[in-house]
Amino acid sequence: EYPPSLLFIVAILVLLIKLLLEDVDVSHDRRRLLRLAQKVALLEEEIGRLKADQESSDGLQTGGSFTSASPHAER
Repeated sequence: EYPPSLLFIVAILVLLIKLLLEDVDVSHDRRRLLRLAQKVALLEEEIGRLKADQESSDGLQTGGSFTSASPHAER
């Protein structure tokens, strides 16, 4: 009976749909961020292992003393 109420209902529905779509985007971004953080952690671990391997091979080639390097020593 009150014509503007239909306009308000439509506006509220549009806002709810927009809110739902934004929530889906945020969830997608959150999952993507988690995957990227995991990849970075794996790559940092690999870099640490490669540095340790390189230092051990350098120590063996020069005949110098070898000290064990922790891959997490730089943190």
